[in-house]
Amino acid sequence: MKTEEIISLDNQTTIPSLFRFRAQTLKNKVAMREKHLGIWRAFSWDQYYSNSARLGKAMMMLGMESGQTVSILADPCKEWLFFDLAAQCIGCVSCGIYATDSPPQVLHICKDSDTTLLMVENEEQLDKYLAVEEQLPDIHTVVVLDSTGLADLEHPKVVMLEQFYRLGDEADDDLESELNRRIDKAEPNDTAILVYTSGTTGAPKGAMISNRNLIFIAQAFHEFYPITAEDNSVVYLPLCHITERLLSVFLPLARCSAVNFIEGQDTAFENITEVSPTYFLGVPRIWEKMYSSITLRMKDATWFGRKALKTAISIGTRVANYEDKGLAVPVHDHILYRIADFLVLNNIKVLLGLDRVRIGLTGAAPISPDLIGWFRALGVPLYEAFGQTENVAFACGNHRGQVRQSTVGKPPQGVEMKTAEDGELLIKGPLVFKGYYKQTLKTAETIVDGWLHTGDIAKIDADGFIKIVDRKKDIIITSGGKNISPSEIENQLKFSPYITDAVVIGDRRKYLTCLVMIDNETVSQFAQENNIPFSDFKSLCATTEVQTLIKSEIERINLSLARVETLKKFRLIDKQLTVEDEELTASMKLKRNIVNEKYADLIDQMYS
Repeated sequence: MKTEEIISLDNQTTIPSLFRFRAQTLKNKVAMREKHLGIWRAFSWDQYYSNSARLGKAMMMLGMESGQTVSILADPCKEWLFFDLAAQCIGCVSCGIYATDSPPQVLHICKDSDTTLLMVENEEQLDKYLAVEEQLPDIHTVVVLDSTGLADLEHPKVVMLEQFYRLGDEADDDLESELNRRIDKAEPNDTAILVYTSGTTGAPKGAMISNRNLIFIAQAFHEFYPITAEDNSVVYLPLCHITERLLSVFLPLARCSAVNFIEGQDTAFENITEVSPTYFLGVPRIWEKMYSSITLRMKDATWFGRKALKTAISIGTRVANYEDKGLAVPVHDHILYRIADFLVLNNIKVLLGLDRVRIGLTGAAPISPDLIGWFRALGVPLYEAFGQTENVAFACGNHRGQVRQSTVGKPPQGVEMKTAEDGELLIKGPLVFKGYYKQTLKTAETIVDGWLHTGDIAKIDADGFIKIVDRKKDIIITSGGKNISPSEIENQLKFSPYITDAVVIGDRRKYLTCLVMIDNETVSQFAQENNIPFSDFKSLCATTEVQTLIKSEIERINLSLARVETLKKFRLIDKQLTVEDEELTASMKLKRNIVNEKYADLIDQMYS
């Protein structure tokens, strides 16, 4: 039997032991900041660990045993991390639930994961549990963070956070010793966290991710994107999403960096500019929104201002091309860039909160190469990486001196990647998850002979750079037998400042069409500038001028497409897609099958 290679970080082989080690060595160093009532408050590593230990001891007072599941239903906050690490330190499995999930979705995850203790953020989230309480008899305790509106609540299973902390404070020395014993007892192959898939292809499945997976991926990530104790990031995506979990929990543990919690989604961009993070991951929709905001501002700029930005971006593009190839930038271009950055580009970066970013990443969904090129010309070192829940968010990536446009880069050391006969990307290495919780057959279909079947069609060039063509299930085969990747066309459409999202249609059809969702902000401004009357989003979509605007954008993009790829017709979706209506995942990925079902009438119109 082959012995697994020991993977450790500072001689620690599990997340609980690494967490304790960080608290012992870093003590008063800032681990996190949270904005509360307009003031940024800092919390040290010692406070991080001591609060988690208090919660862990409270869990043990209630009889929580190793291997049981603790679920967290809340928006990102410091307590999310306290509960996450507390559960892992006492040998339990930590599981996140999206704050946007409906009661039936909460029921599915709690029941499927065998949750026994649930943390909820507030009255709104508690109501979701109460709506399905009778179907969740195994949950013995529900801890509520924010007791606002719940002063008169009397429920045998519900306890407020302050009471729960007090319970942990009542623990004796024996329980303190038991906490340390459980941390010492943790094994590399123990399941540390359960991460439920986004549900774009059916009911969410719980991916079992081990301590070994997490320690390995933290080191592999550092190989490409070195993060130091002086770095900091912003937490804005849901923490139950594996990418945010990696960047905001496990990488800071590995590299001693700090995280900053935003006040809420409404203030995300404002908080980012206040923090000016040094490393920042944005899903494509975030980068698209930033680009659109600058495009919108430039419409109001003077002719000289628009010309200055265009010239500066042109200079930045030349410099970025040299850097992408690992070549020295010619002195002439270097001087021009310094001038352009001082006069123009840095002002844009400050406006976006990206002026200190050393490492910018995009992933979780396809993105337009032109968009990446624009940010790199701006001076933001933006790299595209690739990963899934099943390989702990990171399997390969472009990085400094190793960039190839339209690819997701190469894998780090210890990771093998190849394509199957049908083009599906396969991955092998210590990053491959343990399997799906209680789904042996599904696990056996996904991991074959140690190779993870990603479900993505890919191409690997002679230099080892990987290009993701599309999801295997999303490839369009027209009635004429042509194979087409819809995401490449959709990315070009979304690069338009007037288009937020697009779905290309055409499987088993004679020609391609698309559903388009306009960008409310930029199209509203267009309407105001052109005196086009409208009262709401629906009426805005219905105007002839907006229809003509989007038609011209599509015709412009059609010029760059092969004849078989051109879009013959389109329809505007006259309502904004939301997570709550299940049209988007929590990481803002569009659920293609849901959209196709909901707007079947619009699709049929284009083929009638």
